[in-house]
Amino acid sequence: MEPRASILLLAVLAGCGGASEASGDPPPSEDSAIDGGAEASADSADVGAEADGGPCGCTDYTVPVSAGTIVHASIREISGLAASRTSPGVLWTHNDSGDSARLFAIDSAGAFLGELRVSGATAIDWEDLAVGPCGDASCIWVGDFGDNATSRTNDALYRIPEPTIEAKPFATRTVAADKIPFEYPDGKWNAEALLVHPTTGEIVIVTKGSSPGVYRFPTPLVAGAKVTLTRVSTPVGLDGVVTGGDVSPCGDRALLRTYSSLFEYRIGDLGAGLATPPTKVPVGKEAQGEAVAYREGGRGYFTASEGASVPLLATTCR
Repeated sequence: MEPRASILLLAVLAGCGGASEASGDPPPSEDSAIDGGAEASADSADVGAEADGGPCGCTDYTVPVSAGTIVHASIREISGLAASRTSPGVLWTHNDSGDSARLFAIDSAGAFLGELRVSGATAIDWEDLAVGPCGDASCIWVGDFGDNATSRTNDALYRIPEPTIEAKPFATRTVAADKIPFEYPDGKWNAEALLVHPTTGEIVIVTKGSSPGVYRFPTPLVAGAKVTLTRVSTPVGLDGVVTGGDVSPCGDRALLRTYSSLFEYRIGDLGAGLATPPTKVPVGKEAQGEAVAYREGGRGYFTASEGASVPLLATTCR
């Protein structure tokens, strides 16, 4: 694990009111549309513009536009998406079921940067990932909890020390993961959303289905020791099943998405926050919307559909 110490978390919080990625924001595209079919335009979505979002995050978001296309032979079925906390301009993603245990780094325009192979892990049905604290360092957390048949007895959370990406693109790397087996307290559930709070380290799963639940991991988490989650709340305000989620790096908001919509919650405690009425925020028209990640500093977000060669859609503060 890289000894970034508490400097890492302080740097993240200090950047919450700052500018967008140093790598540059993408130009507007007229190919994306928010729900309802309205076309994006340069006037309605200047992704390169800084807007007044207050000291942290945004008060309103632009219409999503295409930042680029995620194209690489190995990225066949995108499922999760998360912004790096150690490498500005880097996003982590992974395939859905059927792949080996590996992560991919892309930039804020969707260009491939490199592959991270994960030892000590298997990829039965990876559905989402999040970047958050693990002690004084930053970790990539991966949820192997897809369970369409609601029959699994081997759900797992993987904890992976987040590397710092300096050369872009980079040669394939291998990192070791800690495996934390887990079970739900009230049966078996399918899930596609993993959220990690950037300062408290709270980790929750939001299950998929007509009766979703918010389930919290206990602390501390010990590699190899199976844990039982606690159901802490029921998310409200949704219009469909939950297919992804993320927490702002500023720690005050969280996103949950369905196939066609995106909802933002004001949070402190994750479990309690997701049980309060959300605000519906703009989301692009996607074939099968699953992945969502806040931008660095919480000033906008990215989304992507499951699949290969899909657009990376982006918003920023209006």
